[in-house]
Amino acid sequence: MSNQVENHLKKLFGAFGRRPLRQQFDVYMEWADKYSAGVVEEVVVHSINNEEKLPTITKLRTLAKSLSPEINNFSMNGIDACWFCADTGFIPYLYEPNDTTSVWHIRMMGCSCSIGQQISGVTNYFDGHEKLQFEEETRQHPFMNHYQMVTYIMNQRNKEMKRDSNNGMKTKSAVKKEKI
Repeated sequence: MSNQVENHLKKLFGAFGRRPLRQQFDVYMEWADKYSAGVVEEVVVHSINNEEKLPTITKLRTLAKSLSPEINNFSMNGIDACWFCADTGFIPYLYEPNDTTSVWHIRMMGCSCSIGQQISGVTNYFDGHEKLQFEEETRQHPFMNHYQMVTYIMNQRNKEMKRDSNNGMKTKSAVKKEKI
């Protein structure tokens, strides 16, 4: 396997016109040794097709996590953050407007990871939900964590709601511009 992985990494460096120092290549090999050759190949192919420059180890870890079905969701070899909560202990849940609030809003719930279990007085996310809200969308955008994705969706829905409430017409700013 090591030979296969080495060839994938040589392909990665070559695609970006880089000739790595031995120490640099060894660091990338240490990263790659934590994954199967298939995952490394997927990460390399995705990086070559989607990146403008040689990705950092951090970016490769994130990508490997999103592309690898065999990696446990809570932690990756104890190195990476919990995929659900990014080591905050909290998972966001998006709620639609209701009698209390007129906008889409987020409430935080506790995660099942070791950090989330230490938080008391907060409802556990997975007690009421079988899977993550917007999990598929989050997996499709590996460089956004779950919180960022839920926040992005909330912002988009609130913008749509505002646009719809204005009937497609732009409103004038309530703040007057002053000459300096």
